[in-house]
Amino acid sequence: MGLFWRKEEEVKRLLEQYFAAVDASMGDFEKAIRCFIEKGGCEEFRALDKATHKNESRADDLRWQIEQMLYRRALLPESRDDLLALLENYDHLPNLAENITFVLDTQRIELPPAYRERFEKLLEANMEAYRHVRRAVELLLSDPDRVEEEVQPVDQFESASDGLERDLIIEIFRSDLPRADCIQLRDVIQRLGDISDTAEKLARRLDILSLKKRI
Repeated sequence: MGLFWRKEEEVKRLLEQYFAAVDASMGDFEKAIRCFIEKGGCEEFRALDKATHKNESRADDLRWQIEQMLYRRALLPESRDDLLALLENYDHLPNLAENITFVLDTQRIELPPAYRERFEKLLEANMEAYRHVRRAVELLLSDPDRVEEEVQPVDQFESASDGLERDLIIEIFRSDLPRADCIQLRDVIQRLGDISDTAEKLARRLDILSLKKRI
């Protein structure tokens, strides 16, 4: 059973726009974090923070349009519910990205040089988890037989992220940094790790949906 009836091309078009807006938000987020690691909370970082927020808001608007259309148009109830659940979970990704850059900017957080390399590795692990889930979504709509192979690496990146989070947080709290700075950095590190946690949950959902499409 397919996820869409064939006549629902408008839903597909809006979905493509939605996922493109999320891509833009996540891309700006990655640039913002790399800028923050290298230069701190500079003007370039603030501009990327605003771009992340702008594209996240665009994705929210498109998700609302999709939800309204799904309830008005003739999608099979099971297909509609599957898609709504997928969107609800997927939307956590740009929300997390927007929240992280917002917190870094408003709280004027500084990242000590000693942690920059591992912070970058943490970013890379979480962005790789996102990229695999993003490709899996494309495959769900075009080639569901390949979804399983695309989501398999997500667990590996989520585990790598967990290890990096734990090591960073332990070292930060054992350092001479003020307690308030430690807490701020811990919260950002955990939020960053939430991206791969969310991606892992999405990977499982996408795997199940791909099986449904093959039935």
